[in-house]
Parts: sequence; structure tokens; C-alpha cells
Amino acid sequence: MQQRSKCSGPDARPTLVADPSLGVVTMKVQRVLVVDDEDFARRVTSEMIRGAGFIVDEACNGCDALKLARNQCYAAVVVDLFMPGMNGTDFVGALRSVLPGVRPIVVSGYLSDESRTSLKHLDLTACLAKPLNKEQLLAAVVSSTRHAPPPTVA
Repeated sequence: MQQRSKCSGPDARPTLVADPSLGVVTMKVQRVLVVDDEDFARRVTSEMIRGAGFIVDEACNGCDALKLARNQCYAAVVVDLFMPGMNGTDFVGALRSVLPGVRPIVVSGYLSDESRTSLKHLDLTACLAKPLNKEQLLAAVVSSTRHAPPPTVA
């Protein structure tokens, strides 16, 4: 049985939080998960996203990424399509039961028209070719965070 994340919606979604005792309002920062088996690609992708003001967690495979998603809320997920073990398509399917409102961003250095067509049923935010264009990546991350459901208030 798949375990859902501890949040009902991405806790990382930007929200204003008021603290009446201090008389301040703060904004919570969005959290993004980057999943890629290639260390260099994962680090570069993470740095581009981090440089735009997001908190970024990294995983080198789908299994580790699912463990993170069960214990942390993400407003966006960037995943490599071709990874050993659990590939990006299988990961996106498994992620749906953990973070059902997140529309992932799939990236790959081996995108063909056929692979793009086969991904249409996954309801992705975007499918981007490597090497990644920073502006396209950040636009996809922002779009994904806007489509993430707001967290539920307890």
C-alpha cells in the first residue's frame, strides 16, 4: 500500500503566516524535489532552481525520491526520464499516490517525438530537453507550484 505524504497538499506552497505575538507576517518558501541519477545534472538543475529562491532537495533515484516525498511536502518535482531501476515514468505514477496534486516536470537528454507523445497521459507541467535552458526550467517550476493544491489548514 502506498503511503501518502504527511501533507494533504504541498506544504511548501507559498503562504503568508501571521504570528500575532510578534506582530509579523512571513512568507513560507516553496520546496522543490530534483530526481536525477546523474550527479552533475542533478547538481546543476538544483543550483538553477535554488538560485531562484526555492528550497531544493535532491534524490539520485526514484525510490529515494519517494521516501523524501512521503516525509516532506513539495510544490514541484523535477525528474529525469531515464534512470536505472525506477524510471521517470514509473516514478511519476508512484508519486501520484504520495503527492496527488503535484504535476511533475520531466527532463531528459534523449527526448524524441515518440517519447513526448507517450508522456502526454501523465499530466505533466512540462517535458524539457537536456541540456536545460534555465529560463524554461524556472518557468516550468513556477507553473508547477501554481498548480499545486494549497495546504490544508488544521
